[in-house]
Amino acid sequence: MKQEGNHGRVRERRAKSIHSPDPLVTAIASGALDERQRQALADLVQLVATEAAGDAIARDGTLMDRAIVDSGRWSTIRVAWQRLQGDLYPQGVPR
Repeated sequence: MKQEGNHGRVRERRAKSIHSPDPLVTAIASGALDERQRQALADLVQLVATEAAGDAIARDGTLMDRAIVDSGRWSTIRVAWQRLQGDLYPQGVPR
């Protein structure tokens, strides 16, 4: 008797997500974003571009100092992503 437990379900979800296009990606590709989605996506892309530009500048400090700063930067993006998901996915975030 084979027991997969959580790992089997996780693999199944990953396989499904690989084969099922994200609705946001589909809407971008088809040009079907509404105004609210376009603005939320623009805000998110601008934030990522700003943070990425900051990473291109050489900074002094130890590896730990840089890791702390970088984790703070990405947490800002994570918070923005969580805030904008409702606008980006009006039908609900796919799971």
